[in-house]
Amino acid sequence: MIQSGADIVTVATVLGHESLDTTMVYTRPGKRVMIEAMEKSEM
Repeated sequence: MIQSGADIVTVATVLGHESLDTTMVYTRPGKRVMIEAMEKSEM
């Protein structure tokens, strides 16, 4: 869901997590997302 553009709060709600910390345990940025972030930071 994150890689499709959903924000972390929405994902946590859909999964029934009471804490964003729980959701963060299961979310990792994909390779494409990391490359895009690195490219943006080089501007």
